[in-house]
Amino acid sequence: LIALAAFILVAVGLNRHAGGSGQTIPPGAGGFGWMGETTTPVQGRLSERASLLDAGFSDAEATRVSEWDIHAFRLRPGEDISCLNLHRPDQPRILGVGSRTVARGGFHFQAVAEGVDSANPWRGLEAEMEDGVIPAIGDFNSVQWILHSGLGQDVVIRNEFGEPVRLRFVALLKGSVLQSEILISDAHFVRHFPSISGYSFFGMDTKTDTGLVESLLESRLEAYGMDMEATAFRLARYQAVENTYMATFQMIGGLGAVLGTLGVGVLMLRNAAERRGELAGMRAVGFSRNRLKSLLFQETLLVILTGVVVGALAGAAAVAPNLLKYGSTIPWGDVALSLGGIVLAGCVSGVLTASLSLRAPIVETLKTDF
Repeated sequence: LIALAAFILVAVGLNRHAGGSGQTIPPGAGGFGWMGETTTPVQGRLSERASLLDAGFSDAEATRVSEWDIHAFRLRPGEDISCLNLHRPDQPRILGVGSRTVARGGFHFQAVAEGVDSANPWRGLEAEMEDGVIPAIGDFNSVQWILHSGLGQDVVIRNEFGEPVRLRFVALLKGSVLQSEILISDAHFVRHFPSISGYSFFGMDTKTDTGLVESLLESRLEAYGMDMEATAFRLARYQAVENTYMATFQMIGGLGAVLGTLGVGVLMLRNAAERRGELAGMRAVGFSRNRLKSLLFQETLLVILTGVVVGALAGAAAVAPNLLKYGSTIPWGDVALSLGGIVLAGCVSGVLTASLSLRAPIVETLKTDF
């Protein structure tokens, strides 16, 4: 029981994600340090100096911002398809991905359909399919758990003409900051949503200017309703929901650990009761009470440690791929604290077992057992 509890605590704990600091780019951000979204589409490209000047940036600011790697996406507003939405969306948010962003690539992928370039799965958005089918990319968790779909499967939306459009997933992102949207190519976006002009969603790699991004862009693009968010914080919002579910399973593992520890204590107490004659004899020939307590405590602790080690190794083996890929973001301290709690509870159980086992008087015990 202790081994099973340790397995749950380790397997679940190592799948949890440490919170982002807001100053570093997480693995699921695809190299973007910031994401921005406007309520009113920006007609020009923020990566071009002329567009920045037209938007109200000064000459020095436009020069500096134009050095950033800014990728603009067209956005069809809709329902959030991430874990932040408890309902199955009928009309999800759609992003139009430009050719420049497709060529850039980036991000980690959970799965890629057959025939799609594995070196840059984004090129799958430009693949030709049968009439009425558009290649799409989504986040694995959102597609599987919210949309109840998967790789190579379709979801049906309606374009602005009221016509049904089938989006077929050709690749699935892994733990990305784009969990709230479905991504299609810019060409398909313009064809089905021609009235949406300009760009409302932005991914930015700002190099070393992290302290300037939020204040500068939000102030200069205030008329467009620009809202900037560090990708570390954006990803942390999604991970917080996952961590909540995992915390529930950890509570179950903790309950199992408590029951297991109590069970070991009762078992060792019964074992000591069956050996009361042996223990009394050892005390009669000179073994001190403290020496016998130490022996009983070590027996209990050995059982506890064996269960913890077996369960921890099995749990680590079960999530080995996750350890190899995301070892730096795993909350090792929390896992160690959980296992330490089991061992500490085992020590308390061992001390109580040893103390209760040696309360019987020596003479009466020897008379009874011999």
